[in-house]
Amino acid sequence: MLGIVRAVLLVLAVPLMMAVVFVVSYALTCILDGATPEELIEALAMLYEQARELFTRALSAAFA
Repeated sequence: MLGIVRAVLLVLAVPLMMAVVFVVSYALTCILDGATPEELIEALAMLYEQARELFTRALSAAFA
């Protein structure tokens, strides 16, 4: 039973960690390119909106 729990946690943790690494690297790239704090917040908000839209479309396509 413990092995199953570990496997499920690993399946959930790996994509989550990859997403965190991507967002952090995206933010650092924006900072290194000279973005102001306001521009960084705007860029992260746009990234969030695009990800949400993509996720919504994928779910609607999967259940349509």
